[in-house]
Amino acid sequence: MNNVGQRLARLREQKGLSQAALGKLVGTTNKYINDLEHGRPGGIAILAKIVAMLDVPLDEVYRKDKKGDETMEKQTLIEINGCVETDLGHDQWLDEFIDWLESRGEYFGGGTKDITDEQE
Repeated sequence: MNNVGQRLARLREQKGLSQAALGKLVGTTNKYINDLEHGRPGGIAILAKIVAMLDVPLDEVYRKDKKGDETMEKQTLIEINGCVETDLGHDQWLDEFIDWLESRGEYFGGGTKDITDEQE
């Protein structure tokens, strides 16, 4: 089990949820949750749903170790990049993730900002 998986398991247990219950809440299986908790990479969209359901910020799961080691940060970037490339194309993934973020606006500060007009 890696640090990220350990943190996910601890946070899930603190909420009193089984792997099956959390899986059902975020639209996946208990096997998928088990795989994440044992260090296997997962889709960032599901990870975002999990941290929202557990009511913790994403950096709570992917924070650096107390030693200030940057390996966790690098591992996180590798996992996220791998998820984007294997699950969906970059553009499709970004579109789906943005849609999901907008639907969770209250969790992410109450709204979103459209920057497309500013770039013209």
